Amino acid sequence: MKIILSSCKYHESVGNFKQADNNDRILKKIAKTLEGEPIVEKLDWVNPSLRPKDISKMESDIYPPDFHVYEDLEVPAFLDMTQEQQSLIPKPARDNIYRQIRETADEYLIDDDNDKYIVDGINNVFYFVLSVNERKKRIEVEDLTVVPGNRKTNLPIALERLHKLLIPYQNKEFSIIGSARKTTSWPMIKNLVKQGWLIPVEGKRIKKVYRDDQGRVIDMKTRMDERVTEGLHEFELRLNLPSSLPENLQKLANEAYEKIFPKKSLLDKGIDKLKRFIGK
Repeated sequence: MKIILSSCKYHESVGNFKQADNNDRILKKIAKTLEGEPIVEKLDWVNPSLRPKDISKMESDIYPPDFHVYEDLEVPAFLDMTQEQQSLIPKPARDNIYRQIRETADEYLIDDDNDKYIVDGINNVFYFVLSVNERKKRIEVEDLTVVPGNRKTNLPIALERLHKLLIPYQNKEFSIIGSARKTTSWPMIKNLVKQGWLIPVEGKRIKKVYRDDQGRVIDMKTRMDERVTEGLHEFELRLNLPSSLPENLQKLANEAYEKIFPKKSLLDKGIDKLKRFIGK
């Protein structure tokens, strides 16, 4: 898959933060066509309602200036349209747009050895970008962000979706690696370790693991990536997920979904059907 932007070579050479930019590189792409086919090979964009524009906005609202370098590339305007807007474009024209997007990706991106990229998120709730390497049995966290300010709603949904994304790799003995910002991603990762969902691997990334008398992890000393002002916790963890989401967490997630996606009345459902019909 062609994923690493040639322009990022410059930013790496001057010491800009590399790993967080992987999310931005993904934004050059789109998940699926209206017919359900991926536009760019090996990219699994889980939520088709999530637009590149949504992730860009969440990033700019959450992270400090210059934390990412996404502004170097422009997202094609077509990718920022809603599905309803895209459906108004005749299929031959859409196919031509898809071809142009692929050609642009080929022009600006170079090959890497990852097998799959997974992007999931809900606007103003969370977004994840994970890269999967089957040969190395490794999942790299490119971005793992829960939007702050409403964590009682956002966090249960994010945990439910993360569990769903990772559980297929549970029996394959995959590890998960990455660097986490201490004020956004790291608290969630650390909590998952304390819950036993992730097992820390002591070594180059995790220097020391502290446990209580019962052997439960209470803290970790990690190598810090100091290429950004606030520092980033580097980690390597083995998957140890429960086979299904704990009942109490599933209940919290369901309640959170109902809060952000309230049930529609029959009138609203009828209006939605009419809009989809007109869009065809």
